[in-house]
Amino acid sequence: MKGKRVKRDVIDDQYFALVRQFPLKAIQSEAELEKAIGVVNGLIDRGFENLTSGEKAYLDVLSDIVEKYEIEHHAIP
Repeated sequence: MKGKRVKRDVIDDQYFALVRQFPLKAIQSEAELEKAIGVVNGLIDRGFENLTSGEKAYLDVLSDIVEKYEIEHHAIP
């Protein structure tokens, strides 16, 4: 479709830097969980409005991965 622009979130260099720091994959251990939580907290502490679109996209996915691990391994009865 020539001439039609599609709005997309930009995956920026900050996104790829975060992926190198902590790849987006299933968490396999408590040590990985702690590292993931540290990354999540670091981003949240900066304030969502101060994050790039890539950082926001990364935070969204990593928080889902953390939640999944916690539900599977730290379920509250």
